Amino acid sequence: ALVRINRSGGAQKGHGLAVAGIAVSAAFLLFLPVMAGLLLPALAKAKSKAQSITCMNNLKQLALGAMMYSGDHNDRLPSADNWCDALLTYTGSEAVFRCASGAPGHRCHYGYNARLSGAELPSVKDPDKMVLFFEVDGGWNVSGGPESMLARPRHVRVRGIAFLDGHCELVQESRIGQLQWGP
Repeated sequence: ALVRINRSGGAQKGHGLAVAGIAVSAAFLLFLPVMAGLLLPALAKAKSKAQSITCMNNLKQLALGAMMYSGDHNDRLPSADNWCDALLTYTGSEAVFRCASGAPGHRCHYGYNARLSGAELPSVKDPDKMVLFFEVDGGWNVSGGPESMLARPRHVRVRGIAFLDGHCELVQESRIGQLQWGP
């Protein structure tokens, strides 16, 4: 537009408007990367928070599935050898077994506390402190204890844990050693 105005020999007006348009376009093009740089960390943090919430929801559904299973099996928890298979009908979907932050290709990103294999619920002391499910690298019917937990947390400095009373927490690394694993 500025070139046309200059070539018109004064017949066309709007020189100032054309210069203003160029300035605004240049400012926008310079401002866009700055805005992207400011927004990307906030978007990454929001995505991470959403994945943590999804993980907690999955653990809660697994814990509820274990409670329903025990209700149908004389107050006994599933066997550590086939807990995923046993709970699949109680959870309704295999998606519950996968953490949004977990490595793709694994059917399950959670492990079962092997020391609770076939345990009778009324006999377990302090169910609010007893680990039921925890995050693992991946696999189907994975069970074990603290040695089976993720080496590095998937979520920012915390690991998802479901307790025997049904509540779930994102546990700080400093509290991992204080968790109760045996009945």
